[in-house]
Amino acid sequence: LKNNATMIFFVMLVGGYIEIALETTAIQRGLRILISKMANKALILIPLVMLFFAILGATGAVGQEMMKVLEERDFPIAQLKLLASSRSAGKTMMFKGQPLTIEAASEDSFEGMDIVLGAAENDIAMKFLPIAAQKGAIVVDNSSAYRLHDDVPLVIPEINAQDAKNNHGIIANPNCATII
Repeated sequence: LKNNATMIFFVMLVGGYIEIALETTAIQRGLRILISKMANKALILIPLVMLFFAILGATGAVGQEMMKVLEERDFPIAQLKLLASSRSAGKTMMFKGQPLTIEAASEDSFEGMDIVLGAAENDIAMKFLPIAAQKGAIVVDNSSAYRLHDDVPLVIPEINAQDAKNNHGIIANPNCATII
């Protein structure tokens, strides 16, 4: 491993692959320390990365489909946070046989999240997804809110997955009918 190792995660989203490069300095720093401590010793590193996910708009049809795909593909998820309107807060949805409590989306909802999947209406996406990106998450937005923004890549996984690497926190994708 090199000192400037980059962690690359592949995120599968509703029938397609989006390649996302997450340069996480904390992970890099931890790997460097581990490697330096283990110098001159036989060592096999098996990376185990568990991601913190949130779905904004989890109770809608698209959000439920995203949950279904994450479960079917058995993503390495340490935590899945389900975010919706205050009307749905407190209700539960099942994921991998476990009940998850739906939370009302707020500015604090995205703290510590690695990946945020947007399945909300444009106004909600515009309000919350930039906050998620500012807090360090990679956001994949399914609304049309960011599709025509010059600084947001519009990624069709089978055509231009590599464009996802050139993001500033938010990645747009075609509508749910196209991506499935």
